[in-house]
Amino acid sequence: GNASLWPFPPKEPPIAWDTTGVVPKREIFRNVVGFLPGNQPGRGKFLITSHFDAIGTRTNDWVPWLDPAPGGDDNLSGTAAVIEVARILAAEPELPFDLQFICFDGEELGLWGSQAFAAAESANGFTTPILGVLNMDMIGYNPEQDSLVIMSNRPSVFLARYMVDSELMENHASDFKISNSVNNLFISDQGPFWD
Repeated sequence: GNASLWPFPPKEPPIAWDTTGVVPKREIFRNVVGFLPGNQPGRGKFLITSHFDAIGTRTNDWVPWLDPAPGGDDNLSGTAAVIEVARILAAEPELPFDLQFICFDGEELGLWGSQAFAAAESANGFTTPILGVLNMDMIGYNPEQDSLVIMSNRPSVFLARYMVDSELMENHASDFKISNSVNNLFISDQGPFWD
């Protein structure tokens, strides 16, 4: 496979964040995109995604132009998982579909990276069909340890149920709890692909 930076322009300058002129403005944002080819080119691809930008709005007295953004949960947890999944699957036999591993930039500003990427895929006529998007956002957030909730919209519920069923079959004696919730939650990077 390979990896590259996928640049895109900002939708609007994040001026509201910086009333002092201290924060440098970026003219270009960059998604990090990895590609692992399958053994049936063009059949379709799964996107395994996260976002790597962070803000600290949940931290009391956070001043965006002075304070660092504590992004361990939102979203180092998801980005680390994307990198680990890529590492594991790169050592496995080829799958019958391609995999793209994408870490989006600008999610906290309004899903900029995923919107730009989804728009580019649409403009190209989905030359390789997208079979599913597995987005990992705040996967370390759940206060109930050893559990995972897979959220999906209604058209994607089959994929979420397949993942739940696969985990239950594989680890039936485990204390790990996995479940599916159908929720049309568009406020993370899966949203532009559902659109």
